[in-house]
Amino acid sequence: MNVELPKQSSSSIPRRSVREKKRILQDWQQSPLKMKAFCSENDISLSALKYWMKQFNMGCKRKSQQPSSSSFISLIPQVPIGTATPFAEYILADNSRVVINQMVDASFLKELISSSK
Repeated sequence: MNVELPKQSSSSIPRRSVREKKRILQDWQQSPLKMKAFCSENDISLSALKYWMKQFNMGCKRKSQQPSSSSFISLIPQVPIGTATPFAEYILADNSRVVINQMVDASFLKELISSSK
């Protein structure tokens, strides 16, 4: 008894080499298209592309959207440190100054002024 195996049709999914899969992933990462549009335009199943990303640990974010190699971001203040405008400044009788850099209640300022007299 001969059992005939079904023949693969010409419309079957092509097998791709590792190199081809990685090239396709890189093409998608550089493409402005969303994943679904890229897959339909290149005749690739969406699930296959997602599987290859997982298989080759290429993440789901495009390289252009990932942060730079360093996670440290240098911040340069717009106002140089030490030159910020104080919230309140009180000059005492002996010309010494009390500088308050943060907002305080009016009652605190009233008490400060009355205690210095």
